Amino acid sequence: MAQPLISRRQFNTLAAFGLLFPSTLLLPTTARSQADQIRLIVPFPPGGGTDAVARLLASQLEPQTGMSVVVENRSGASGTIGISTAARQAPDGRYLVLGQADNLAVAPLLIKGVPYDPVKDLTAVAHIADIPILIVTSTSQPYQTLDDVIAAGKKDPTLLTFGSAGVGTTPHLSGELLAQAAGITMNHISYKGSAPALSDVLAGRVSLMMTSISLAVPHIQAGKLRALAVTSATRSGALPDVPTVAEAGNLPSFDIGTWYGLFAPAGTPDETVATLNAQVNQALAQAELKNFLEGLEGGHIRGTTPQALATLLREDIPRWQRIIDSANITL
Repeated sequence: MAQPLISRRQFNTLAAFGLLFPSTLLLPTTARSQADQIRLIVPFPPGGGTDAVARLLASQLEPQTGMSVVVENRSGASGTIGISTAARQAPDGRYLVLGQADNLAVAPLLIKGVPYDPVKDLTAVAHIADIPILIVTSTSQPYQTLDDVIAAGKKDPTLLTFGSAGVGTTPHLSGELLAQAAGITMNHISYKGSAPALSDVLAGRVSLMMTSISLAVPHIQAGKLRALAVTSATRSGALPDVPTVAEAGNLPSFDIGTWYGLFAPAGTPDETVATLNAQVNQALAQAELKNFLEGLEGGHIRGTTPQALATLLREDIPRWQRIIDSANITL
C-alpha cells in the first residue's frame, strides 16, 4: 500500500515514545560495532506508516536482542529497491526487512525485471499484522452505505469511480475485486500517492476511495468523509462501528487487504529465525506497538510462526495474480 504521511495522532504517538528521530537509530554505521547491530531495512521513505511501524519495532527489539537496531530507509520503485537490497545481504541475522503484500506479493507480478524472487530469496521471520483497507466516500455524496454504492453501480455502469494511490497497489486491486464480487463496474482513477486521491474524493470529484484507516480517520471525525466498509473478514478495532464488506455488501467470504511481515535474506539459519520470531512476537505484545498497529492503523496483530508467514506469502501471490488477470491490469 502506498505510504501516506503520518497523521497528527501518529506524530504525537511517535514523539511521545521518542521515535520520530531516535538518536540510537540514526547513529552512523561507524559509531557502533557491526557485531552489535541489526539493520532493519524499510522500503519506503521516513514518515510513512511502514517507517513508523519499523521504528516502534526497533525500539522494542533493542532490549531483547542486546543490540542496536538501526532503521535504514531504502525507498524507490514501489518498495522493491529495499526488498532487493535485503535479499542481497549475508544470511547472518544482522539484516532484516519490513515488507508488505504490495512489494512482496504484488510488485513482482506487475513490474518487469524485479531482481528478486520473494519466495526463494527471502526467509520469513514474523507476521507482524494484517492491515484492512477502508472504503470511504465524501459526505457530499449520496451513498450512505456500501449497499447504496452497489445499487447505484448496477443501475448505471458508468456512474462510479474510485481512487487509489496508484495502479497495482493493494487498494487498487481491492477495488477491482470489490467490483467483480458485486457485479458492477467502477472506473479506477490512479493518483501519484494518497494525498491527491484524497483531495479529489473530499471535493466530490471521485465517488469512492480505497485507503488506509489512519489516513481517513481525521477526515471522518471532521465530518468530511463517510466510512462505508473495511475489506477484512472482521471489523477493525479502530472503527468498530464500520461494517465489513461481507456485512455491508452482502458479499460472504470477501476478505482482502495488506499485511506487514519481517523477512531476512534466504539461508538465514533456522535457529536465528526462531529466536528473532520469538523476540518479535514479544514486541508485538507490548502496549506501544500494539496500540499503534491496532489503534491507529486499525490492524489485526498476528504474531505467528515463520512457517505461517511463508505460507501466507506463497498463497497470496496467486490470489493477487487472479485479480490482476481478471481485471487485465498492466503497468
